[in-house]
Formats: sequence, structure tokens, C-alpha cells
Amino acid sequence: MDDEGQAARRWRPVSFEWEFSGTNTGAWGDGTAATGKKFSFTGASMFSITHGKIATQSDYYDALGFYKQLGLM
Repeated sequence: MDDEGQAARRWRPVSFEWEFSGTNTGAWGDGTAATGKKFSFTGASMFSITHGKIATQSDYYDALGFYKQLGLM
């Protein structure tokens, strides 16, 4: 197999959509207090697998919409 073919076998892109929902009952890592409000939003994640391990990861979602649901914006 040529070098290009070997590289293609080593790198695998993966992507998926998801939904996250719940109630904000605890403080955030930055010290923001819990709001007690319910929230729900969707997003997408993408990552690449190289040699059987996650090499990169990116997550995309509407952070502003999320903060608005919690009453933080």
C-alpha cells in the first residue's frame, strides 16, 4: 500500500449530532451560581481517530442561546 493509502487508514473522521437538556442545579466551573432553570439545546461534535485514539475534537452549539435559557444573558 502506498503512503497515501496508509495515511487514509490511520486517520478516521467521525461526526454526530446531539441534544443536551437538563436543569442547572449546580455551580459552573467559573463560579457562576446555579439558576435552577431548565435548558435544552442541540449541537454537533467532530473528531478524528488516528491509530485507534482520538486525535482531535471540536464541539459546536449555540452557547448564546444556552446562556439565555439560563437567564445569564
